Amino acid sequence: MINLNAEILKKHQKYIKIITEIKKSYKKSFKVPPRVIHEIKNKINPGNLFIMPAWENEKYIGVKVSTSFPSNTKINKPSIHGRYILFSSKTGFVLSVIDGGELTAIRTVASAALATSILSKKSASSMLIVGTGKLASKIPFFYGSVRNIKTFYVWGRNFSKAKELCKYFKKKKINAVAVKNIKEVSKKVDIISCVTPSKKSLVLGKNVSKGCHIDLVGAFNISMRESDDDLIKKGRVFFDNKEGGFKEAGDILIPLKKRLISRSHVKGDFYDLIQGRIKGRTDDQQVTIYKSVGDALQDYSIARYFYKLSK
Repeated sequence: MINLNAEILKKHQKYIKIITEIKKSYKKSFKVPPRVIHEIKNKINPGNLFIMPAWENEKYIGVKVSTSFPSNTKINKPSIHGRYILFSSKTGFVLSVIDGGELTAIRTVASAALATSILSKKSASSMLIVGTGKLASKIPFFYGSVRNIKTFYVWGRNFSKAKELCKYFKKKKINAVAVKNIKEVSKKVDIISCVTPSKKSLVLGKNVSKGCHIDLVGAFNISMRESDDDLIKKGRVFFDNKEGGFKEAGDILIPLKKRLISRSHVKGDFYDLIQGRIKGRTDDQQVTIYKSVGDALQDYSIARYFYKLSK
C-alpha cells in the first residue's frame, strides 16, 4: 500500500496536467453515485461529514471521507480534513491512502481553473480572489496555467491575511495586490473566484462588468452563498455536476426558491460542456458563472493520477 501525504501531493502537482486529467475524466464512463453529506450539529464548532465514492469496474474503486469545519480558521487550523482510499476493482485490496485535505484543495482549484479555461474570455488578464485560505493560495498557479493573468487582486475579511497571502505570491514572482473593497475591483477585473464558506453575498451583480467570468467555489450547502440574486440572473450559469448542484448549491437554490430563475437558467455542467452538448461562452460581453459543489469524479481522477505517478 502506498501512502501519499500532503507534502508528496504538493511536490508533484503539475498544474496543467492535473487540469487535463480532470477534463479527460468527463469524456469517459465512470460510476459516480451522489455524495452523502451529514451535518455535525455541535454547539461550539458545527461542521459536515462527506462521503464521496467513484469507481471503474476494471481498474480502481475510490472513496473520499472528509470533514469540513469552516470555523477552524478562527483557531488557525485547516477547515478540511480527510483521507482518500483507492482500492483495486479486481481484488478489493487497498492500493493507496491519500491525504484528503490536500487532494480536495487541488481538485477544487484545478476544476475551477478548468471551468475558467472553457468559460472566460481568452483575453482575460486580471483576476480578483475572494478569500485568503488554502484554496486561495493555489489559485494563481492553476489559473495562470490556462490564462495569462497579469494581476491578481486578493480580498479577505481580514485585510492582514490578504496582505500575507500577497507576500507569499510575490515571493513566487506573482503580481498580487491586497484590496479592501470588493465593489471597486469587481468592476474592472476579467475573472472573479470566490473561495469562502460565506452565508452572505459577497459578489453583487451590479458590480460585475460585461464579459466577466465568476467561479463560485467555496459555498457547499443550501444555506451558503457567495453571490446575490442579481448576479445569478445576470449570468450564463454552469455547474460542475447538475445532480449535486440542484441539491446543494445555495447560490442557485435560493433564487430558484424565490422564483427569480427557473432550472433552465442553469445551462449545463462539465459533462455537457466537455462532451460538446452545449456551448459555454457565446460572446465576449456575456457574464459566465461556474458553480462548484464538488464532484467525486474529480477526486477519483486526481487520486488515480497521483497513484500512477507514485508507482
